[in-house]
Amino acid sequence: MKIIIATGIFPPDIGGPATYSETMARELTKRGFEVAVITYADRSKNQEAGIKKQGYGIVRISRIYPKGLRHFVYFWKLLRISRGADVVYAQDLISAGLPALAATKLLRKKFALKIVGDYAWEQHAQRSTTSLKFPISNFQFPNIEEFQKEKYGLRTELLRFLERVVAKKADVIITPSEYLKKLVIGWGVPEDKIKVIYNAYTEQNNKFQAFVPSSGRGVSNFKFQGDVIISVGRLVPWKGFGALIEIMPELFKENPNFKLLIVGEGPQKENLKSQISNLKLNEKVILLGKVSHAELEAYLKMAKMFVLNTAYEGLSHQLLEALAAELPVVTTNVCGNPEVITDGENGILVDFNDKAALKEVILRVWKDKNLARKFVENGKKTLEKFTLEKMIKETINILR
Repeated sequence: MKIIIATGIFPPDIGGPATYSETMARELTKRGFEVAVITYADRSKNQEAGIKKQGYGIVRISRIYPKGLRHFVYFWKLLRISRGADVVYAQDLISAGLPALAATKLLRKKFALKIVGDYAWEQHAQRSTTSLKFPISNFQFPNIEEFQKEKYGLRTELLRFLERVVAKKADVIITPSEYLKKLVIGWGVPEDKIKVIYNAYTEQNNKFQAFVPSSGRGVSNFKFQGDVIISVGRLVPWKGFGALIEIMPELFKENPNFKLLIVGEGPQKENLKSQISNLKLNEKVILLGKVSHAELEAYLKMAKMFVLNTAYEGLSHQLLEALAAELPVVTTNVCGNPEVITDGENGILVDFNDKAALKEVILRVWKDKNLARKFVENGKKTLEKFTLEKMIKETINILR
């Protein structure tokens, strides 16, 4: 059986879809499937060394092309490599899903689709805050549930129309949480076409690597000793990094050894840098930017606590990585998060951008070592629900 994995991002890009796509390509190949991956990349280059090492082909479409043209090139390449395929498995609704829908209809191939979020909502929320000079943590944009009920501008409604067409035309849909399944049913997709398969966590090389600070990343002045709080994600409004940075001065009064490390890239980077500078936190709050997955695991292992103040998560792979790194977790009571974190058992759930609650629970976990230990031990048990073998087996059954 030949499977094409069509994805928008792939390592060295970081993020859940990139990690998932690489894992699926590797594990399906190990199990005797013929696999090819098509993705966007900073440079258009087929990495032959990776193909030989992993056993699957990779076609990379350069992001240097403007939108529209980039998607057409992706569609054309996908059309060529899918001729002998049995299934095209797309990892998002628009950047990979739209070209995949067109290619599979022309070639009369089966079209599987993974939905990890509402792209129309993400774009609307991002545009709603691009004009802000600084990340204002109290700024309100519609949450994802409100967004489903209201009408917006032409661009947003076009994206909403396209993603729902792609979802309805797919032969089968995989979501990583029950929350997302309910969301997609609300788009008019039949329930029996949607399957929930939880993402899995797998450590690189089966162990965390030793941490070595990289002076080349501008973090040589960062003192990694201390009580490091880490947060990971795209630098976009719904990840709530602005509010997290805003409470740091109050936390430093309680514990001068706190440090905040934020890993990720995104359109709010300059705004967040300005906020850090204005609060005079340059020595205490570090934006690490884009790092390799191996580096990310090392930073997680070095930290004392993981905090994710997010307005939206389908099912966060970063939460699974934090649990695997044996970190106590503080996150928000939204979307798929409660399917990973049970409040008071393996972490703490708070409302999005509730700065008073964030400060309170961070200090509580820091002061109460027994509570932190309880979260870590229960976190290990939680990961038993998110095993690689379970994810691969269930996915293969659906693709077949």
